[in-house]
Amino acid sequence: STAATAPLSALSAAVVVSAASGPIIVSAAASAVSTSSTPAPDPATAGGARPLELHLAEVVCRGCRLVYVEPARVPPSRIELAPLDLTLADVEADLSRPITFTLDTGLAAAQATVAGGKSAAPGRIKLAGRLMVVGPNGEASALGRPASRLALQGRADLGEVDLRLAQPYLTPLLNVDLQSGRLATGGDLDLLLALSGPGADLPSVSYRGRVELQGLRSHVGVAGDELLAWRKLGFDALAVAWRPSALSADLGRITLDGLQTRLIIYPDAHLNLQDIVRRDATSTPPAGAASAPAAPGRGSAAAAGSAAPSSANHSATASNAAVSAPTGAAPALGWQQLTLSDGAIYFSDRTLEPGFSARLSKVAGQIGAVSSAKPEPARVELTGAVDDVAPLRIAGRIHPFGARLYTDIEAGVRGIPLTRVSSYAERYAGYAIEKGSLSLTLRYKIDQGKLDAQNQLFLDQLTFGDEVA
Repeated sequence: STAATAPLSALSAAVVVSAASGPIIVSAAASAVSTSSTPAPDPATAGGARPLELHLAEVVCRGCRLVYVEPARVPPSRIELAPLDLTLADVEADLSRPITFTLDTGLAAAQATVAGGKSAAPGRIKLAGRLMVVGPNGEASALGRPASRLALQGRADLGEVDLRLAQPYLTPLLNVDLQSGRLATGGDLDLLLALSGPGADLPSVSYRGRVELQGLRSHVGVAGDELLAWRKLGFDALAVAWRPSALSADLGRITLDGLQTRLIIYPDAHLNLQDIVRRDATSTPPAGAASAPAAPGRGSAAAAGSAAPSSANHSATASNAAVSAPTGAAPALGWQQLTLSDGAIYFSDRTLEPGFSARLSKVAGQIGAVSSAKPEPARVELTGAVDDVAPLRIAGRIHPFGARLYTDIEAGVRGIPLTRVSSYAERYAGYAIEKGSLSLTLRYKIDQGKLDAQNQLFLDQLTFGDEVA
């Protein structure tokens, strides 16, 4: 067996690799430089030194373990790949030949934010494919040659990956707590990364296959109210391609089963959706604040802001530049079909006493195919019920990805009991509602930036009760 180590001084996190059940095996290894002749020194190498010639027929790691730790994160992140089986074949020092690889590993994490203090259950990752260096036209190349790019082509299968692994990376930005959720994929992955020159730090990525997110539950805010949940969100025949100048995404056939979301107005009249993004993550200092003296009582905050590492400043500058720079063609977006089943939207108004709540349940139906490359709008056919008693129907056509939004939608609901909104009548009219029902038909058409709206409202047997003291 052979072992080698090298310093990783640029990493801010700790990476530990160990062979749990046996050594890393390197077979048919040859590392030699021919001495039969002395060719002219390579100007690309310092002092005329010869490049290393190395060929490994196979590198095998069985039962290994890789741990990635970021203790500085809040909450801390610890991701473990184990047991890890990795095989590399035909390894050349300059990657002039494609490396065939297979990876099969468990994926787990241990972090404080997991509900009940329990570690996320292990998932599974399987990768198989080729890693190579290609030239500007996709031809075989090698490290150090002009315009060379690193290319990965393979199959990516993920099973039962716990979404709570992402919590430490969401927490600095979002006030959302992932309670549960599982990710599964199966498809073809291509990655292309320039090794030098423009775009060397921005890879091009494409994926074709399926993606499933199951059992999602998330809470928001200090109160911990449920925000979003579903049984299954699936994308079949998904095709996504991203490169620094363009995005193409055919979301394929989308299925959303068991959607539940809540809209809450709290007693101070703010909406729960306002709590999703952390305020400290979106606040930016005014222009010139960096050179202005600290205000009284704000010294520690100013010092904390000025103590940010220069690398972070450079990253922010680069990110801002990337956002403001021209991005080329508009994104190509679309889907083949969107199917909804057993959805529900809950609404609560806690500014009232007693509080008011309502729900839109049994949401089901389909939205047809739509694409930014085609002018044809998607057909919409959805049904549901308000508080399980008043039937709701939404039908029409919509094109959200065109040069201009196009909508021609009609929504109708019949027989909403008005006693459900008596709390509003008591507050704003001074009288309770004893009986009555509401039926409503709305039609909205937006075409070429023009809105045509038609609203029909029908009140049946509306009866007010006694005046509220």
